[in-house]
Amino acid sequence: MTQYFYNLDWFRNNFTKYFELLLDEELEINRHVFVGYLKQKVVRGIR
Repeated sequence: MTQYFYNLDWFRNNFTKYFELLLDEELEINRHVFVGYLKQKVVRGIR
């Protein structure tokens, strides 16, 4: 059983915390593909 909070909006919001979203495409019903690249982390002014 899928958790009530695990939905498309929840996944997109959490995905974009760590990745720059390039593509969100629905392949078929209940099948999405997310494509992105890692966001750069800034640690004490050093990238």
